[in-house]
Parts: sequence; C-alpha cells; structure tokens
Amino acid sequence: MYTKSENVYIITSTMSQFDRYYLECLNPHWERLYYEYPIERDIVPAIKEELSHSLIIAIYGLRRVGKTVVMKQIINHLMLSGVEPLDILYLTFDDFQGELMDAIGVFERIRGRRIISFWTRCRRFPDGRRR
Repeated sequence: MYTKSENVYIITSTMSQFDRYYLECLNPHWERLYYEYPIERDIVPAIKEELSHSLIIAIYGLRRVGKTVVMKQIINHLMLSGVEPLDILYLTFDDFQGELMDAIGVFERIRGRRIISFWTRCRRFPDGRRR
C-alpha cells in the first residue's frame, strides 16, 4: 500500500493539488521504492561514471528506445549509493502544469541543498510553443 510520508507532504504542500498528486505519482522512490528494471542498459555504467564529473547529462534519442528506463536505473543507483530519495526529483512534462524552475526552487529551498533532477519529454520552449 502506498502511504505518503510527512516529508513528501511538506515538499509538495505549496503546489497545486494536481501538480502535487502528479509529482508524488512520478516519484515513488521518495518512499524508498526502487524501480524494477533488472537488466541494466548498456549505457548506464558510462553515465554512472560521468555523474561524478558533470553537472548536466543529456540523454536524447528516438521515442521508446529506453531513455526513461536509463534514468530510473540511475535513480536506483543513486539511492543505493546513499543519496537521500527526497533529493531526487523526476519530472515528465506530458501533463505537468507548473513551471520547471518553480518546482526545482521549491524542492531546493525545502531540502536546504541542491537536488538531482531528471526531466523527460521536454518539448516546449519557454513561451509555450511545442518543438
């Protein structure tokens, strides 16, 4: 059964009801749940190595080739490496109504430190046009 922890509620309490529900559903790792992808993708070891050197890692490619699976495998790796699950934010922009920097800013202010964020389906320009 999925139960919301007090920490998750505190983090999302300043957001709209839709965005709060959306973020909680997208981030089951906040409840220390791991993503079930037992076969590690070929690129994951290279990304793990790059994590200690880069602030931004872009994974791009055609639809349905496994980019999201790779990100979730990296989230599992970070948690196993001791990163606090609430310091990891996963966003997909299919339905998220909020502003990206607002969401990241809220998380960083509440956590009191930088967070690690993963973004998928980033197809909009700042003025709202789709790419």
